[in-house]
Amino acid sequence: MYVSEHAHDVHIDGLCEQVRKSLETEFELAVSHQQVKNHFLYHQCDQKIVLNNILRDLVPLVDVVRGNCCVTQENNTIVDPKTMGMYLDTVKQVMGIYKHLDGMRGPAGRRP
Repeated sequence: MYVSEHAHDVHIDGLCEQVRKSLETEFELAVSHQQVKNHFLYHQCDQKIVLNNILRDLVPLVDVVRGNCCVTQENNTIVDPKTMGMYLDTVKQVMGIYKHLDGMRGPAGRRP
């Protein structure tokens, strides 16, 4: 029950480690972190979980792309339009995912 209710809140690696330890202590099953992760990834199709995982991938990408938008040459700072466009597109995607996730939570940001 914990997994299905909280998988969109907890990073998958933290979730896998909790489940791995639980399987080991409660059921004496020896499974690796990667085995648990592969199992979850194989079965995770819930939209909230998928969107949260995409969001976790996109947020660090936004920082990297933003850092590459400007180039300094001969004491002049030049904005790279292609990289700036990629940055703005990525930010738009992140904002869209947040908006979609908020809509899934219902009124006042509550989860259904």
